[in-house]
Amino acid sequence: MQEVECQGGFKMTSLQKAAHQGSVEMVERALECSAASLDAVGGDGRTAIMTAAAHGYTAVVKAMVEAGAD
Repeated sequence: MQEVECQGGFKMTSLQKAAHQGSVEMVERALECSAASLDAVGGDGRTAIMTAAAHGYTAVVKAMVEAGAD
């Protein structure tokens, strides 16, 4: 799979934005991006998996765990 450059916006990676929105499809797309750091900390002090877990997005958490997030 070819890496794609992506940006999530202000103080947020594309993966963090996808996790915040609770979209598994967006998370899977963000995981294709070279900017997608699984353990990056956003402006709110959380990683993408922390955000998804806090919102109760279990499918998103599962997708990120399968991709290697802690």
